[in-house]
Amino acid sequence: MGKHARACGLAVAAACMAGTAHATDVHPGDYIALPPGLSALVSYSTYADYNGANINGTDFNDGTRLRAASQYFRLVHYTSILNTTVSLNLFLPFGVLWDGKIAGNELKSASGFIDPIIGSTIWVVNNPQAGRWVGVSPLVSLPLGTYDNDRILNTGENRFRGTLEVGWVETLVPGALRMEIAGNVNVFSDNNSYGPFRQTLSQRPSYQLQPWLTYTGFTGGTLSLGYLGEFGGTQQVDGIDNGFATERHAIRVNAQRQLAPMSQLSVTATHDLSVSDGFRNLLTVTARLAFAF
Repeated sequence: MGKHARACGLAVAAACMAGTAHATDVHPGDYIALPPGLSALVSYSTYADYNGANINGTDFNDGTRLRAASQYFRLVHYTSILNTTVSLNLFLPFGVLWDGKIAGNELKSASGFIDPIIGSTIWVVNNPQAGRWVGVSPLVSLPLGTYDNDRILNTGENRFRGTLEVGWVETLVPGALRMEIAGNVNVFSDNNSYGPFRQTLSQRPSYQLQPWLTYTGFTGGTLSLGYLGEFGGTQQVDGIDNGFATERHAIRVNAQRQLAPMSQLSVTATHDLSVSDGFRNLLTVTARLAFAF
């Protein structure tokens, strides 16, 4: 791979995987608090197909693609602290990246652990009678994932990431329609071993907006239509702007089904409408199985 293609590959792959490797995608119902004392084991299985990319304002279509798959296991426990419902969360993920190309230049596949995440949600509003919930979620991803600075693609980021998210659920029509909105800000520590020359990659804060409109009139299930927007995150290498920041607009559809009183299946499909400085997501499908106990 040429020097220019490798530099583009490093930046666009970092932008792409920063989004796919972090469990901040909010699913419908995530900010509805369960009763204190309950725990849940949640499995997220994701397949993503990227076709084409935008790199520093230039579109790459022919010979540009990437496949990604990840498996997240999440353990969550609900408790009460000072009469406030709080959830404690641990995410343990694994990922695989393959069939990567930029303008016909092949990217070596990668597999390994994704950075694990610890965090919690604190419900400042928890009113099931009114169908209203507001939660605040601080999350930290730990740089324990698989990372090799000589590789363009990695499943680990080799840096800390902190996320502060706020989620709001509001019932619009009881038994029929609810609105769900989540927004977050992400801050990053430096990656001091970026690329073959072990440069320092820094990144300014990035932001996400995730609204959902959910139809709840089905017996034992829901259907939701949503939007995902990502903004900001300008990168620097050794203190110099490399021209990369991510702007992404995507549409999402989610269907959920209660399998048993304490288990649920959720399937989400995502398609990018537009992307700047990243791979374009043709389709991402996530299947989530949750078991409460």
